[in-house]
Amino acid sequence: MFLSTAMALFLQADLSLLAYETENKDKISAKIELTIPELSKQDLKNFKKGDKYFNLPEEKSSTALINLSATKTKADKVKKIKNIKKANSKKHKFTFHRPVLIKSREIKELEYIYKVQKRELKNNYKKSLMPKSGYMTKAEYEVESKVKDKSKEDMDFKPPIQDKDMKYLPQPTYKLVRYNNPPGSPEIHLTRKYKFDRSQKDYGIVSNDLKFMVYPEVYYYADRNVTSGELYVVPLDITLPDTQRILKANIARRGQKPILETEKDTEVRNTFRTMTPIDFNVDLTKLVAKEKIGNTFDGIWQTNVWVYDFKTQKATNLTEIRQAILHFWEKEKGFELSEYRWDIYPLGFDKKNKDRIVINAYAYTGKRPQFLGAWSIDCNGTTSKLESLSNQSKEVSVIGFKLIQSGIKSIEQVEAETKHLKDVRKLEIKQKKKAAKLEKKMKKKFYKEQLKALKEDFYKKRDKLLKNKNNKKRQNFPTE
Repeated sequence: MFLSTAMALFLQADLSLLAYETENKDKISAKIELTIPELSKQDLKNFKKGDKYFNLPEEKSSTALINLSATKTKADKVKKIKNIKKANSKKHKFTFHRPVLIKSREIKELEYIYKVQKRELKNNYKKSLMPKSGYMTKAEYEVESKVKDKSKEDMDFKPPIQDKDMKYLPQPTYKLVRYNNPPGSPEIHLTRKYKFDRSQKDYGIVSNDLKFMVYPEVYYYADRNVTSGELYVVPLDITLPDTQRILKANIARRGQKPILETEKDTEVRNTFRTMTPIDFNVDLTKLVAKEKIGNTFDGIWQTNVWVYDFKTQKATNLTEIRQAILHFWEKEKGFELSEYRWDIYPLGFDKKNKDRIVINAYAYTGKRPQFLGAWSIDCNGTTSKLESLSNQSKEVSVIGFKLIQSGIKSIEQVEAETKHLKDVRKLEIKQKKKAAKLEKKMKKKFYKEQLKALKEDFYKKRDKLLKNKNNKKRQNFPTE
């Protein structure tokens, strides 16, 4: 019965396909080996039940009677069953002929494309599950090696380095105070480190609306021992608290060009030029700054006053004020001021007139500087005026802010913040793992959807080709 069923299955042919393969007369022979057990399932079932005597059909075994009384254990009985099954199995061989179904060139090409696309989908899916590697294609390497725009990234401000053995490390706290207080006091304090780093950046002046900051940057040229300076404008993140805006100011977002800069002439050795912001006017449309020029071994030579207009984006050097002071003391007082070392001291914008800048002048003729008067000049640098020869405390407006250290965090606060950071990091790690698991699941789902769509498209195209082929052959098939 089993043999006849097998023969019927293997010899069944697709008549619709055989009808159109009349051109090919070649046949191939294929041999199929079937192993038919001599013991039926029912016989084995009865044998396992433990019958003492079990009759086997003569055509299935050479031994008609098997005595099971010799089997002592269940293991021996199972072993004997296997030996009986092995000894009474025979191999029956038969041959049959089937026609060769020749595939057309279009179907072979379609199957090849399908296999290639299927393999490519599988490779891409496996590759997406793997971490980034140094082994990548040229196109991937070029994408990864592109220069990233740091102005569009958030700065990663790392916490202070802590010793693992220390449970507490003092951490400073900050607060905002007025920048130009007392008037004219802002200075750049150059440390020894800037000569090794070749540059130094300082926190500058912050506008009173806390939307932008102007900070100075100093450059050092070691081959000539020359220093130069520049001023840049940096926008602040208004979503952060007041102090955090300044602490996390991203200098990569600064303007492309400095609003004010000194000369970068390195011909004269040991010279320095620095640019320092002093203050804004009331409506934040102008900035006054001072440029100091001098020699490392000889001291300051002179100070220049600069005004930058944010509306017109133009800078003006107020050189008129120095000429006015020289003219007054030489022509009016008869004092040859040019024969002595003297300098000006910018204070800021006049409190009563936002378009004029107050400046004090001093002569260094002895141990104590001599006051040369309080002067003022307009923002365009055209009109100078002597305000007073005795009063050195002319009122000026104080607009900008700066950040200073206000104290140190307590031990309890630091411990609480540390514990909170640990909890936050644990939560972030947990969420990251959950997101990675979900991403992996979505990638697998997407891969299966792509594979299913590709398979459906393949079968659709193949069926269409077979249908067109069959229609063509029916038209060419001879009829009586």
